[in-house]
Amino acid sequence: MEQRGDTMKQVNLSDIIIPKLYPLFQDMPDVEDVIVTSGRAGTKSSALAIRGDYGALSQETAIVFMRKNHNKLKNTVFAESKRGFSRLGVRLDKAGRTTVSPMQIKIKHNGSVIFFTGSDNPDDTKGMIDETHSISMVMVDEITEFFKMGYDRGKEELEQIKSTFIRGNDDDFKMYYAFNPPKNPNAPVMKWVNEKKFLHDEDGNVLGLNHKVLHIHVTYLDVPVEWLGRRLVASAEEMKRVDEEYY
Repeated sequence: MEQRGDTMKQVNLSDIIIPKLYPLFQDMPDVEDVIVTSGRAGTKSSALAIRGDYGALSQETAIVFMRKNHNKLKNTVFAESKRGFSRLGVRLDKAGRTTVSPMQIKIKHNGSVIFFTGSDNPDDTKGMIDETHSISMVMVDEITEFFKMGYDRGKEELEQIKSTFIRGNDDDFKMYYAFNPPKNPNAPVMKWVNEKKFLHDEDGNVLGLNHKVLHIHVTYLDVPVEWLGRRLVASAEEMKRVDEEYY
């Protein structure tokens, strides 16, 4: 990263992101939807926060982080985003201005804004769209929350979110979705993932991969032991020994 006064220091991507998640930082002009899944300690939330923070720092843009409900923002994506600046070697108190009401992070040197909102307040969401900032990234965290009322309800709400932000947006734009897969492979959210990943004919037969969708799955095994600590790894291995299905 370019150094800017005392607000940044040089950081290597390999020091803060596992290789399996490098595609998040690569140019993918044909990809519209990025789905990132992981088990516990897979570092997906950290990587997506860093991706959003880096995007806001490197260009004038707007980034949106979402949860199903407003009341879960502060201790999850908002806190993770603030940690992301630190991992990028950026002093947020110098580089930006953070507010809780509205929940935003504004970057001083280029005017970028990171918004945090819940799907339960559509007026706030629509209010983020203006001519000042072109939205380049929308990250929806814990999308399993959208499917608690079933597949159709979750699919419809996620499609509405995407259409809200993509309408009239001719610049490079991507949707990011993150969640921990449930044990049931036939859960509504997994049905949604498979529908997104593959092209189907009118009868529902799979025709092939949808190249507009990228799905990355990571586990703690993809993460360096020194990042997690040996105790966590040992605990996971013990869980595998006593209850492999839960593991």
